[in-house]
Amino acid sequence: MAVTSADRADFEVSHTASEDTPGAEATTDVVLVGLLFIAGLIGEVTYLNGPSYWKWPWLDLSLTRAACFMGPPLLLLLWVVRETDRESAAQRAWVLVASLVCLNLALQIGAIASGPHSLSRIKEIVVHPSATDYYRQALAISSLRSWLAGFHHDASLGVHSTNHPPGPILYFYFLIQLIGAARGARWAGYGIGLMASLGVAVMYLFSGLWTPSIRPRLLATALYALLPALILFFPLFDQVYPICSMLMVLLWVRALNGTRMLPAVFAVTLGFVLFASTMLAYGLLTVGAFMAMYALLLLLKDDDSHTYRARIIKCGLLSLGVCVALHLVLWRLTGYDAIHSFTHAWHYNRAAMATWYVAPYYQTIIFGPYDLFLGAGMLALPLLVRYVGRVLQHFDRDRSDDVLSLLGLATILIVTLTALIPSETARLGLFLQPLLVVPVALELSRFRASSRLIIFATQWLVVVVIKCKLGFITI
Repeated sequence: MAVTSADRADFEVSHTASEDTPGAEATTDVVLVGLLFIAGLIGEVTYLNGPSYWKWPWLDLSLTRAACFMGPPLLLLLWVVRETDRESAAQRAWVLVASLVCLNLALQIGAIASGPHSLSRIKEIVVHPSATDYYRQALAISSLRSWLAGFHHDASLGVHSTNHPPGPILYFYFLIQLIGAARGARWAGYGIGLMASLGVAVMYLFSGLWTPSIRPRLLATALYALLPALILFFPLFDQVYPICSMLMVLLWVRALNGTRMLPAVFAVTLGFVLFASTMLAYGLLTVGAFMAMYALLLLLKDDDSHTYRARIIKCGLLSLGVCVALHLVLWRLTGYDAIHSFTHAWHYNRAAMATWYVAPYYQTIIFGPYDLFLGAGMLALPLLVRYVGRVLQHFDRDRSDDVLSLLGLATILIVTLTALIPSETARLGLFLQPLLVVPVALELSRFRASSRLIIFATQWLVVVVIKCKLGFITI
């Protein structure tokens, strides 16, 4: 199921030329969803800010001020989107991607600067224990080795620290050691925003699994750069997690479809990414559902030589071996117990959910996806509905874009039905957004150039209104 040269021709013919380009009516429907959502937020319609058991607080910030601070990046965005239709886009792809990286960082900084306390808000969020207690924990470390050895039973850990591996705390600790506590909080926040914006470039590579065509890949990259959740949760570590989820999927698919030494190289690299993921956030492990389903599909199409079965076993064991070996080295050097840290976080999280987020199951499977689309800007919903309907009508199991899209959406569905993220899905489910963004971009690439500009402008407006009406980070 690797992308081949045949896929390029198939994509252009089967998914565009053979079907009518969506007209003005389709564009109107998408934009109308965005405008109705904006109107609902401005009118503070009940449930648009979440269910009874979890709500994003309503805000009343200046729309004019936010639009002024976030306006200049819009001009750059529209230029990039317009450039995707030029013949030179393929030769200038990485210039456009770099522009989108800068655009995303500018939107993050512009959004936070337009709110109360301007850029001083970055330091306030980093140091405030209700937003994240990682920085406070980092300040309290006197002996790093002793702290890591006792991490799994440290009673002084806060809510966020107990639910996560020590990676985020270590980030702040090393930065404090490097530049001091006085400047560490502010620059650590900027560092998180910078890492998050680099994920925009990762999205360009990630979308290459679906199609080699430049336009949809650049559109996916632009959509990701304009995600409300990616912009408005600055400076929280959740912004960085999608990089790990994209790399896990990217390296696994490349490893299973590579030739010669490439599978081993991808598998070893995947082992390092798995190690980093298990040091940052346990929720990233749910991406394993995608990886398992993809491997199963390859097994179902395996030939008599069992090529895929052998490769799955070898690459899987090699990746897990590298990850385990790195944890063993860390345990040997510091005493950090990864297994007990995970089980401690698991039990604490179950107890916390049972105490704080008591809700009927049906509400979690309704508002979980809603919050995910909220984090995506809501325009993704009508575009995704159009895409899924078209793919199901003309599904081809030999097409990479069709298969990967459905696997990605199935992964999101699994997380939803198991209620692993019953609340705050806009933040906690941010690492799943790439699986949503690429199918939406594939559908958007079928629209006329003028329609795409209108849709992107509407998405920007949605980001501005969410910034002014919903408190994604409250301290």
